Order: sequence, then structure tokens, then C-alpha cells
Amino acid sequence: MDEETGERISRFDGVTLAGWQAGDDGGAPRGWRAVDGTLAIVGRGDDAQTERKFRNFNFQCEWKVQHRGNSGIFYRWADYAGYVSAGPEYQVIDDIGRKLPADRDNSVGATVDMYGPAADKPTRKAGQWNHTRIVAVDGEAEHGLNGIRVVNFDITSPEWTRRLKKSKFRRLWPFGRLYEGAFRLQNYGGMPVFYRDL
Repeated sequence: MDEETGERISRFDGVTLAGWQAGDDGGAPRGWRAVDGTLAIVGRGDDAQTERKFRNFNFQCEWKVQHRGNSGIFYRWADYAGYVSAGPEYQVIDDIGRKLPADRDNSVGATVDMYGPAADKPTRKAGQWNHTRIVAVDGEAEHGLNGIRVVNFDITSPEWTRRLKKSKFRRLWPFGRLYEGAFRLQNYGGMPVFYRDL
């Protein structure tokens, strides 16, 4: 994808939750803490959402989960007419511990319930650091895992529309069709997950 070089912005200072809020509601996200330079889930609580919204971007971070851990990175998350909020999700999960097929649409690197990642993706065990890259330029987006592109799609394409009609998001129109929104890290039942270098 063609990318314009833009401003490099750190989303985490390593010591505080500055710049993050509790979902769409504001205030500090419950269940999160800065731990040893990581943005960590330490208990049940809120999804952690950036206060700032982004349009086109090359987002990168590192993360690790514990055995059978589960989280996700939502992007372009925005309020749709005040009644629902949603955005595409990059799946963060322990494929190996959960014995998930590598190309399933809820396995690591997937666009959840829309596109499964490449079957030959470089999967790492729980407890090891992974590198994620999400590039979004207008209608096009791609997911990278540990240096390899594993998913790419175009939200303006007939293929996206076809998949959306079969997905759990089909009633959330215009799901994924907004070009600007926040990043949102999922707190899935308090499962410990650690993010850094966002």
C-alpha cells in the first residue's frame, strides 16, 4: 500500500495511562495499569480507548498474552449516530493454547469475523512478545504479524460487503465504513495481556 510519511506519535508513555480512557465514557479505564513499561490488563474492567482519533495510519505495537489469553485491537472505532460504536478488530489471542486453526477468522492477526489470516503466519507461544502492524489508508487496510503481512482488504469492495452480510456485525451499519476513529484495546474478562511500544 502507498503510505505518506507522517508524524510519529507514541500512544503510551510507559508510566501512566495518560491519553487513554474508559471506552467511549471517558475517565481512566478500570482494569488497566502501567506495569514495568507495559500497558497491562490487571483485572476485569473497561476497554482502553485512545482519547485521540486517527484517519490514515501505520500503527505498530508489541504485545504478549498468557496461556489461552484473548484481547483485540480495534481501530477507527467511532460513535455511529449515538446508538452503537464499533470498528474492525485485529485479533490478539493465544492460537497455540486454544488450538485454533491458523487461518480462522478469530485467530491471531485476523480481522475478527471477517477475514482469516495467512495460514503460514509466524505464530508465537504465550508469554512471548509479538509485533503487530496495522496500516489503514482510506478504504484499504492490512494486518502484519511479526514482520509478515497476514491480512489485507478494501472496505469499499464487493467482497467486504459480502463478508459483512454473513458476519456478526451485519446489523451495525455502517460497520467499518468510517475512515476516522480511535484505537481501542479489549479487556476480555480481565485476562492478563501486556502491550508496549504503541
